[in-house]
Amino acid sequence: MSFEQGKILIANEISIMVHGPALIKITDMIMREMGKEGVKTLYLAAKDGGLKLGRAFQKKFGINDLKLATLL
Repeated sequence: MSFEQGKILIANEISIMVHGPALIKITDMIMREMGKEGVKTLYLAAKDGGLKLGRAFQKKFGINDLKLATLL
C-alpha cells in the first residue's frame, strides 16, 4: 500500500483484522477512501465466517475476490 497525506493511493489487496462492531466501521471507512475500484481482493475473518458482511462489501464496492475465514 502507498500512503500520501493520509490517503491510500495504490492497493489492490487488503486485509483487515479488527474485532466486533469496529469491523464494519473501519472496513467501510477504508473502502470509501479507496473508491469503488481500489480493492480487488478483500480478506475477511469473522466469528460466523463473515459471509453476509463480506457479500455486502463485495456488492457495495465491486470487489472481485472475497476470501473468508472463520475465527474460532
